[in-house]
This record gives sequence, C-alpha cells and structure tokens, in this order.
Amino acid sequence: MKNIRVFLMLMAGFLMLNGLRAQTEDKKWSFGAGMYFADFVAPQLDFPEQITDAYWNYKGLPVEISFGRYLSKRVNLVLAYSMVELDNPNFTTNKTFWQTNLGLQLKLIPDSWVEPFLYANGGYATLKGDGSFVYNGGLGFNIWIAKTVGIYAKAAYSGIPQADDSDYTVFNEGTAKNYKVTDNINYAFGLKFSFGKPKDTDGDKVPDREDKCPETYGLKSEDGCPDSDQDGIIDKEDACPQEAGRAKFNGCPDRDDDGIIDRNDECPDEAGLAAFSGCPDTDQDGVPDKDDDCPELAGLQEHNGCPDSDGDGIIDPEDDCPYKKGSIDNKGCPVIKPKTTEAIKIDRAILFDLNKAEIKSEYIPVLNDVVKKLKAHPGLNIKIEGYTDSLGGESYNLRLSDRRAAAVREYLLNAGIKPERISSVGYGEDHPVADNKMDKGREKNRRAVIGTY
Repeated sequence: MKNIRVFLMLMAGFLMLNGLRAQTEDKKWSFGAGMYFADFVAPQLDFPEQITDAYWNYKGLPVEISFGRYLSKRVNLVLAYSMVELDNPNFTTNKTFWQTNLGLQLKLIPDSWVEPFLYANGGYATLKGDGSFVYNGGLGFNIWIAKTVGIYAKAAYSGIPQADDSDYTVFNEGTAKNYKVTDNINYAFGLKFSFGKPKDTDGDKVPDREDKCPETYGLKSEDGCPDSDQDGIIDKEDACPQEAGRAKFNGCPDRDDDGIIDRNDECPDEAGLAAFSGCPDTDQDGVPDKDDDCPELAGLQEHNGCPDSDGDGIIDPEDDCPYKKGSIDNKGCPVIKPKTTEAIKIDRAILFDLNKAEIKSEYIPVLNDVVKKLKAHPGLNIKIEGYTDSLGGESYNLRLSDRRAAAVREYLLNAGIKPERISSVGYGEDHPVADNKMDKGREKNRRAVIGTY
C-alpha cells in the first residue's frame, strides 16, 4: 500500500506541473504508465466471492506501460507490457508474472473528455519461467484532464490456454485453499500522455482539425482563414477581399458613407442617392451633379439640369432676359417693335440683402442707366415689382417687397423722373426665380425687377 500511495503522489505532482489544457486528437501518439494487478482466483469463484475472496497479494510495485497510435476517430492501436510479482507461499522462485500484447482499442464516445472504450489484444505471457500465448478482452475509460494528459482505468479477462495443463497453484488466505493458476482477471490504472505534431496542410500553425481554411494560409485569430484586407472579415466570407470594408456590407467599403458600396457607386467619394447610383443631386432637380450643367440651380432635365425661368428654351445662365421670353437671336430677350422712334426696352433687376430694402451701392450704376433711358425717352413708362425669399411670414414678406419696390421708385423720383411714369408693387415671396431651399436661390429671390409697359 505504501508503494501505491507514492505512485499516486507522483501522478498528482506531475499534473500540477503540467497545467490543464483541452483534449485534441492531433496528438496521435500516446504513452501510458500505471499499476497492474492480476487475479488468478476470481475466474474460479462465483459471484460475490469473486470480489470478497479476490487474490491481491503482491510484492513491490506492479507496473504497466503502453504505447498507442491513433488510427481513426474511434480506433487506437496499443502495445502494452505489464508485470506483477506474486507474494504466495506456493511460489518460492520465478514469482513474476508478465505479459506483452498488441491490440485494438475501440472508443465508444470519441473526442470527449470522458472516453469509455472496449479493447481486445493478444500476446505472450510467462509464469514461473514458462511462456504461453495470451489473449485479453475488456473495457475501460480515459478521463482527459488536460490537452495531453489523462487518467485511465481498465479491467479485462485474460485467457492463457497453455496454463490449463500446468500444475501451478496459488494459496488464497481468504478461503485457505489452493487454486490452479489458469486464466485471470486483470486491472490497471494510471496516467496517459499524448504527443505528436498535428497535421497543418497550409503551414499556418493552425492544425487542420481546427482550421476552417485548411488549404489556405491564414491567421490564428481567424481560425486559420486569411483576411487579406485586414478588415476582420475572412476572405471566404468577404465580398471584397482585397478592400477593407464593413461587416454590414459583407466586407465591402463605402468611402462616402452613403449606404452604397464603392464598387456599385458611380461617385464613391461623394455621398449620394441610390436612385443616381450613389451620386449627389445638390439642387434636387432630378439631375445628378455629374450630369448637371447647373448643379446648384434647380433646373430641367432637357436643359441638363439648368433653369429656364421664362420658358423660352434658353437657359438662364445664357439668357440676357431670364424672366421674359425672348428669342435665341436676341440672346433670350424679347424683340420689341417700337411704335415710335422713342420705343425702347428696359428689363433690369437688382438684389437686396436679407430683410433689407436699402439699395446696395453696386446697383447705383444700373439705376442711373434706367434714369438715363427714361430721360432720353419721355414717352417710356416703367413698372417696378418687389419680391422676397420664403423666409419670414407671408404678411411680413409682402410689406418688405413693397418697401423694396418703393425704394427703387424713390431713387428714380429723386433723379427727376415724374411719378406718373413709375408704378411699383410688391408680391412678397410669390414668383420665385430660384430654389428657396438653398442660400443661393434665396439670394436671387430677394430682388426688384424694373420693366417697361
């Protein structure tokens, strides 16, 4: 019993030094070392005497060592050697019984930390110097307490055909009888260690059994699969494996963050709309900026996104009279056939600052030109129309537009034009010439228009 306690203490110490890890079948070789007992009396008794009167008298440390080779998920090949020294008055010399055998081990629950098994083997055994063929059949289990370390226990019936003709006997103190040494029931338990180099086809240091991409060099952090663009999405699940992207787009990039991946985005560096394949439409006129000749002015598709406020077929940037229909030959202005030699056209507009009705200095030359024409043509009358943008209340804007028209009228009166030749009216935010949703559009709508009638 002292020797058994020493053996168990050694096993426990080794386990503490080894450290716990998980079991793996990549370690295809194993080595086992433990204690072995053979009971020659039990096969000749009935139950329960097989247990109560079992023969357990041994000297020294009964030993078993074994080497195993993984063949498949369920089958191992095992070579074992076991030896005991009998402590019996019928044996004075050649007290050692040993056997060596080779056989198969069938795992009932493979790849489990508790691994029950059946086994069968055949080999050679000696007792008192006489050798004989021996066969064993039994069951046992491994408990894998670490990746490469386990505890095993097993029991088997051992048949020795040639022993039936021998005269060897053992004395059993429990029954005070001699029993013929023939077959035996043997038991063993101990430690098992697995070792070996796991198969790694792609050489990425991730064993094939754990490698989700066993034939492609990959990263350990990605279970052996490559991530060429280092975006955290492995190549086989990455729709754009050479470009770093986002998980919600299956690994594809979206540089402008408009929800349209770059490879489907005709404007990948400008946030845009799905309707225009990822391109923007700044003026919201239904013509994407890349096709819009006037991207900041809401316009018409037939004019490539440019406005034609007076509907004369000439876009505003090229129309000298953008608010009155005209002809191409007259640069968008109407052709006026004078009734008299004094007939002349006036079509001018001036802009105002936000919430202001004061005439800006830059438009003084424009008004002076109007004064000059009116003085040169005494029969010419004009109408001044005031407008605002859409900011502010409707009544406020109407008053502001009246003030803008009146400011222009007052300037002309002060310049010597008779009041009966000038009429003025304010229309508030009605009749905009540009998009009030944009700053530039609102700036163009804060205006006063001077025209002849």
